[in-house]
Amino acid sequence: MLNLKYTKSKGFVFSLDAAVAAVILLIASSLIINSFTVPQNDSFSSKELIDSAFDSMLKNGYLMQTIDLNSPSQATELIRNKILSFIPENFDARIELKQYDLNSDACRSDKSFESCFPANELIETSAGLGIPADKEVFSSRKTYLKYQPPADCNLEYYEDAELKELPKKFNYLFFDAPQKKTIFTQSNPESILFFDFNEDEFIVDFNVTVNPTDVIFCDQNIDVNVSLSIPESFRKAVDVMIVMDVSGSMSWGGRVETNDATKIVKSGNNVFIADGSYGLKSIDVSNPLLPSVLDTEDSGTYIDVSFSGSTAFVADTSSTDELISVDFTNPSNLNRLDRESVNYITGVYASGDYVFVAGRRTSNNSTRGIIIYDASNPSSLSYVSVATSSDPEDIFVSGDYAFLADGTSGLRVYDISNKSSPSETDSLDFSADSTEAKAVFVSGNTAFVAAENAGLYAIDVTDKNNISILDSYNTPDYALDVFVSGDYAFVSDDSSLQIIDVSNPSDLQLVKSIPTPYYFNSVWIENQYAFLAADNYGLITFDWIQGPRIDNAKAAASRFLDSNNWDFNSDQMGLVSFNTSAVLEQQLTSTKNDVNSALYSLTAGGGTNIATGIYAATTELTSIRANSNAIPFQVLLSDGQSNAGDSAAAANAAAAQGIKIFTIAFGEDADEDELRTIAENTDANYYHATDANVLSDIYALIAKEIQEEATNSNLFVPFFDGALAINLGIGIIQDNNIVFDIGVLEPGQQWTASYTLNFPCNEEYNCNVDAITFPGDGTVFVFTDPDGNTHSFDFNSSITLDFFKRDLKVDIFSGTLYSAGQVYLDVNVSSLGELASPESTLRFYLNDTNTSALLSSTVPALCGSEETAFGCTNNYNIYSPVILNESGIIYATINDDSAVQECPLGNTDAVNCFSVPITQAYVIDYYIWRK
Repeated sequence: MLNLKYTKSKGFVFSLDAAVAAVILLIASSLIINSFTVPQNDSFSSKELIDSAFDSMLKNGYLMQTIDLNSPSQATELIRNKILSFIPENFDARIELKQYDLNSDACRSDKSFESCFPANELIETSAGLGIPADKEVFSSRKTYLKYQPPADCNLEYYEDAELKELPKKFNYLFFDAPQKKTIFTQSNPESILFFDFNEDEFIVDFNVTVNPTDVIFCDQNIDVNVSLSIPESFRKAVDVMIVMDVSGSMSWGGRVETNDATKIVKSGNNVFIADGSYGLKSIDVSNPLLPSVLDTEDSGTYIDVSFSGSTAFVADTSSTDELISVDFTNPSNLNRLDRESVNYITGVYASGDYVFVAGRRTSNNSTRGIIIYDASNPSSLSYVSVATSSDPEDIFVSGDYAFLADGTSGLRVYDISNKSSPSETDSLDFSADSTEAKAVFVSGNTAFVAAENAGLYAIDVTDKNNISILDSYNTPDYALDVFVSGDYAFVSDDSSLQIIDVSNPSDLQLVKSIPTPYYFNSVWIENQYAFLAADNYGLITFDWIQGPRIDNAKAAASRFLDSNNWDFNSDQMGLVSFNTSAVLEQQLTSTKNDVNSALYSLTAGGGTNIATGIYAATTELTSIRANSNAIPFQVLLSDGQSNAGDSAAAANAAAAQGIKIFTIAFGEDADEDELRTIAENTDANYYHATDANVLSDIYALIAKEIQEEATNSNLFVPFFDGALAINLGIGIIQDNNIVFDIGVLEPGQQWTASYTLNFPCNEEYNCNVDAITFPGDGTVFVFTDPDGNTHSFDFNSSITLDFFKRDLKVDIFSGTLYSAGQVYLDVNVSSLGELASPESTLRFYLNDTNTSALLSSTVPALCGSEETAFGCTNNYNIYSPVILNESGIIYATINDDSAVQECPLGNTDAVNCFSVPITQAYVIDYYIWRK
């Protein structure tokens, strides 16, 4: 019985049949000497090169190692590939390998090669194409005799086999962890540009905090907080031209085009406009800034309208003046109900079951005044009575009294408690003021009269028998209509809307004047929205508190000027307005008040030619007043309803000068496409503001974006190898760095960001790390100074924490071969890391770890150098003996199922226990030819 033992500290002792050994030596000498060449053309030009290459592979051990460490077929392919690397690409090769195993018994009786290495022990393999019959082929033969040592367990096998490809189950290299302590380091990002910079002029305060604060465990989430601040802003100067649309369309919030709008009333989500010869318009104003026409009843010339319930009553002044009733139960389908002829009609007011008409019933002036109709059945209007006057214009009914704006005769009050017999109670004559009463609105005990060139009268009507003037306010143009809401009277004053505080009717005070390029004939107020009949320009709506678009735009642009982002020691601003043509309202200047004054002087009117505004601003940004070191911008606001010019061409011309144009489409009905094209052509951004609140936010955003264009501030933090990004916050991974886009960092402002990392226990890279420095060597802050130069500062604050890991290792430290099929092993499983390991599994495999395990054993919890957990009592466990009824290459693995999160290095060891010494002979034939 063969019984040999081998340990790493002792060699092995063996004996060999001397006769067989002598035979082998003789045969080996013969094989090595008798290489031969298959008869071919000896003139083959590469013969010497190929022979030399093959002899070199034999002498340097490549052939021996390749055959020893691979199967015959794998070895044949590897040898062929090696040969191909020595010859030109236009040559091909075929390799044939014959492997003979020694038959010792036969060799003792017959010392021929055929007896010692019989053909029934032959293994033949080849690699490459078949030998071509039509090519010049060079061929040769090499022989190799491999003599194995006696039976043993080679504990150095696994170390000797490091160059061999490891079993596919493991995708890492196995080696002992170095004893040297390692700290994460990372070189600076290649993309960062460095410049000389005087630190005395620029100080960055850096800070970093880490949680946990003392030591880091693998598989633990690590929260890192980095912060920095600078004493003053470093960015390039900017020149900015505000380009403002002042066309007529900027004078509203919403609009519907009509032809001759003279009077407006509102019921629910609809307004009704008396549109002259174009009839009665029904308009949806559920969105006051985006009105739309629903229907038109156009069988007359309508100058006034009032309503009661779902019936509109219209004053028609066509060939024969008439009072007309129209059903608007469905505002999208107006339906005429009845008509009542009058001789003359100027106004109408509906109240309950009655309609009051300002006019004349017959050609006799004695029937001029307030004509009362019974409208309880709107389909059958009937005359009731008339209360006479001189020059009736407009009527307002409040309770049992009717108030008549009576032209030059001023205001008249009528008791209408008896509709069949109305009577006048008092009047005020305006003739002394050379004006006419055009409209009247009663609120509480005060009647407010729009009196043409005299403006607005406030008249006390507490005592209907003794009315008196309380105060008046002379509006700038012709007061044509008045509407009172709360403490304010709204006067359509022809060329403007006058908003007057009437909380004290004895002291009328102007609140706001909103000009218009059109003519405001009539006004209706609901909540914050004004609805105006604007003659041939139609319905105009806007938020009267914030004003029309032009007012919103001026206010928002003024706040843009006042932004604390600007440094008027180096920055400049200017203003261009445009409608049909452009005006340079303010040259580039560092005095923002000059720009602000020019801004608030703007008024709206005219057409829209965006291109001319862009060209004018570009001219100023390229003038002698422009700062050649500044970045040029335009901020263009318009409703986008351009009706002249080529704005895209103007934008291209600006882009050619390096000018970016930020564009804002303002209003619900804005044409966005044109303004989006302008921004895109200049590599800037486009925005759409639907109302004044959004507009202010957009201007603020653009101010910030301009700052960011002039200040490129970023923090680059190296992303550690072996780390997982759990949460990067506002950071992004870029070129193996965590990049934080800081943007504009204001003086004294502290910028901060947080991120979370994790260092997995089973990540190979982390096996050799004993400490980690945060945020990491190579962390840099990058910024642009006022001259446009880029600088970088190393993050000079850091925290280094010890890193604890979990690490299991298996070691076969002794092996004994007791028989051809039985191996005794001594195995140690140890914990090398700082952290304790829970229960794991030790497994043994024969020849390949991808096969079923020969034996499995549970390894109890093992303590770490810094941790006792899981009930552990020791940091190692020895298994002796491990008895395996197999021989060959025995693999021992710990935690190969990855049940424990730990370092994957050192988890496998192997021993080669072979029972019978086998001597093998190899014959290699090789063939080379030109393709």
